[in-house]
Order: sequence, then C-alpha cells, then structure tokens
Amino acid sequence: MIASMRTFALSLFSSAFRSIVAGLLMGFLVLACSSAEKRERDSNRRMIRKLIPYSVHYRRTPFIGADPAVGPGGIDYQTNPLPGERFDCEPMKHLFREIDLISLRRCLGTLKSDLVVLYRLKRDPAPFLVLDENPEMTPDCLRTTLASIPVPREMFFQSNEEGVMSCYSTRLDIEADELFWVKVPKAKTALRLDFPLASIPETDEQTHLLLMSWAMAPFWRDGHHLISHLVPDALCRACLGKENMLENSGPPVLLWP
Repeated sequence: MIASMRTFALSLFSSAFRSIVAGLLMGFLVLACSSAEKRERDSNRRMIRKLIPYSVHYRRTPFIGADPAVGPGGIDYQTNPLPGERFDCEPMKHLFREIDLISLRRCLGTLKSDLVVLYRLKRDPAPFLVLDENPEMTPDCLRTTLASIPVPREMFFQSNEEGVMSCYSTRLDIEADELFWVKVPKAKTALRLDFPLASIPETDEQTHLLLMSWAMAPFWRDGHHLISHLVPDALCRACLGKENMLENSGPPVLLWP
C-alpha cells in the first residue's frame, strides 16, 4: 500500500516537474570570474538527473554562509553562528511548515483554465519565490495561501544514477545577482505555473511533493540536471540522518523525475 501511494505521489510530482520545466524562465549575465564558475570546477562536480525525493534534506539559514573563496582567518571564512551537529539540515517537508496545506489544496482545486502566474526568485540567504501579483488575474485564494514559496539554499540527497548509491549536494547561486557584493538587476529567474494542474494533491504528502517540485525549480539546469558535488559519507549521515540513508544492498528505489 505504501509503495503504491508513493508511486502515485511521484507520478503527481513528475507531472508537476514537466510543467515547471516548460515554465522556468531565466536570464543570466555571465561574469568571467564569478564565484559560481570557480565552485563548478571542483573535481567532485557531477550532473545528476535523478534523485531519491523522500530523503532530501535542505539548508536555509537566514544568515550568509562561509565564502568558499576565503582563506583561513579571513572575513567570512566560517559561518557565524556555526552550524549545529546536523549542519542546520532539515527534511524538505519542514520547508513548508508555515503553509496551510488544506487551504492550499482547496484553492488549487478552484483555479480555472488559462490561468498563468509567475513567481520571481529572490536570492536572499534564505531564498524564496514571490508571487508576481496582477490584481486582475491573480485569484485571492492564491495570494492568501501561497504568496511566496520558500526555496532551499542548499540540498543534500542520494542517487544511484552513477551505478552506486551516493550522496550529493547542490547549491543555489544566491550571489548570481550581485556585482561587487551589491544586488543588481541581473540573473533574473521566474517560475511560471499554468493552471489548472493535471492532478490536484489529495494528501499532505502529495502537497509536500508538489511544493517541493516548485521549490526545486531554480536548481535545475536546462530543466535536465542538477549541478552537484559528492558528499563524504560522514557529512551525509550527519545531515540526512543515518536512519534516512539508503544502502546499495537495499530494495529497489523510486527515483524522480
């Protein structure tokens, strides 16, 4: 029963993913020596296309993390305050704890054909997608139940796409819209949602997966892969929790998307 419910939930999740890939609008101004490019030259860099959605954990603290380009003793060499023993990792469902899931499902069920809304990415230390309101077009219930969608700053997840079960991390480039540490109008990203949805979630788990598909949208490159890095097992266990990690010898897993 649990497997069939998860299969249905993942099909809903995948349907949402296909719709957001078509609606993810991006504009970038590429700087030759950006910190993002330096991070992506890491030898542990991978392009991961499928992951295990149920054990994904995220980091999203309100303060700025350590700067990977700074040497020991420099300003921003380490996070202040320092992370806890779980490295400030939380399960994805906690990302949506302030959203009234029942009211949101009720709202989604009332949205009619040909409705299009945009959510624009705010690259703050605790990033989020904010509803681009058009008073004449945006339903009141959507403004009330989902005025913004919280977005992870960093995610940790498992995947066996490379042949063995491994742990990875992927990070949102929250500095992409900065020029000499000042926010400027570049690297704009918007999530386009077309209604009605192909399927309306019926449970909290399905609603979490739908919201997760929207919150993860800014991480996907070309709608196909995540720029990821291999994570040591010790760090992965601390972040995901040993009880949530899957082993190569375990039963077959459901990958998404």
